[in-house]
Amino acid sequence: MTVEASLAVPLFLFFIMNILSITLFFHTFATNLETLHQQGRQLSMLAYATGAEDEMIKLVRPARVKPAVPILAYPGTTIVSCCYMRAWTGYDVERNAGGADSEEYVYITENGSVYHRERNCTHLTLSIELAGKDEVEQLRNESGAKYYPCEKCGGDGSGLVYLTREGNRYHNTIDCSGLKRTVRCIPLSEAGGRPPCSRCG
Repeated sequence: MTVEASLAVPLFLFFIMNILSITLFFHTFATNLETLHQQGRQLSMLAYATGAEDEMIKLVRPARVKPAVPILAYPGTTIVSCCYMRAWTGYDVERNAGGADSEEYVYITENGSVYHRERNCTHLTLSIELAGKDEVEQLRNESGAKYYPCEKCGGDGSGLVYLTREGNRYHNTIDCSGLKRTVRCIPLSEAGGRPPCSRCG
């Protein structure tokens, strides 16, 4: 009985450890996948506001997972969670406004002082990207400037933060007002004396 117990107990513990490790792997994968789906849904709604041309949103998040109990010669594995979601493209007001003789339509923002003729003007479009917080120190925007924490949301979230190519702040949440542009399409006659944008006007 002692010999049988000395053989059976280690085998039993080995199988229990494997079951715990498999459970941990599936839990990590499911948690990461749910996080990506939430972020994908938010980005799909922001795609219209930012004028994104790509209809598909692709998010990938690798995670290194180790066994619950260290096993000899098995350091762990990398689990990759992916999310592919179609962006919401909205309703093209200008295209459906009327015929060739209809008035020109332009774009304005809630607090902007100019009007824009192009919906994809870089003043209106924010290229929102996900990055690891530990990567931010090495990243630079399109002007070569460093990124700093956002004053509104703190930028002190988990391992992932949001940033744009045009800005110099990283954000804790995609709902931060610093990442939003409220864009309206209006007739040029309602622009209220605003001058045209220097880039697209």
